[in-house]
Amino acid sequence: MSTSPAAFEGAAHGGARSRAVSRFYLGLAAVLFVVVLLGFSRTLYFRAFFDVRPIGFWVWIHGIGLTTWFVGIVLQTTLVAVQRTDVHRRLGWALAALAVVVVGTSAWITMGTVPAMVATGFDATTVAALGPRVAWGNYASAFTFAVLVGAAVSLRRHTQAHKRLMLLASISIISPALARVLQWPVFGAVVNDNFVVAAIVGSFVLAGIVAAHDLATQKRLHPATLVGVALLVGAKLAAVLVIAPSAFGRALVPGLP
Repeated sequence: MSTSPAAFEGAAHGGARSRAVSRFYLGLAAVLFVVVLLGFSRTLYFRAFFDVRPIGFWVWIHGIGLTTWFVGIVLQTTLVAVQRTDVHRRLGWALAALAVVVVGTSAWITMGTVPAMVATGFDATTVAALGPRVAWGNYASAFTFAVLVGAAVSLRRHTQAHKRLMLLASISIISPALARVLQWPVFGAVVNDNFVVAAIVGSFVLAGIVAAHDLATQKRLHPATLVGVALLVGAKLAAVLVIAPSAFGRALVPGLP
């Protein structure tokens, strides 16, 4: 049985498109990893070279867990790109277990947001204004991350949904690292003074890139992208704009002045 030239051409085109998609996911995963490295360079990775305050045991565990997660995401997308899905599946269970550590330590550390801000040097007025937004933004990130990873694990046999949900889950927890990068003087006083909002908007932009890629390659949003982006944006906006400024939200942030 012979195969027509058109069939060969279609297969070649499909293979090229698949490789381009794999490169997109790998590239965006690498960008997230670089943001984490830059964001926590002073306070975690290279802290021995800077005059920074001591950090506790659970902060170390969270930092190591979060770093390992982003290394794992880069590795997982690389494994898919080189067609080693067998290793990808086995490593996936380890990442799922790691996600539990990331969520648990994130929630625990967030309870100490206000004391950490005071120790860092923020004045009482800034702490009172920013503390609830930082705390609830982090709670929203942990919540969104947990839901998206859980959905990705449940839909692990549905490749298109799974990979989108895992990437969006990673984007949902990038805000703390992004906030630290956006406090660099190079971004100017306006961004520096509004780093919490800027970091949240930054996570929305990254999620928007995933949506834009869907539209560019498929002419439509995949349902997993639509739901994932809606959850990420909705949870963070509700946390920062509705819960954080409320009496209820402020009451649940320990140590507010």
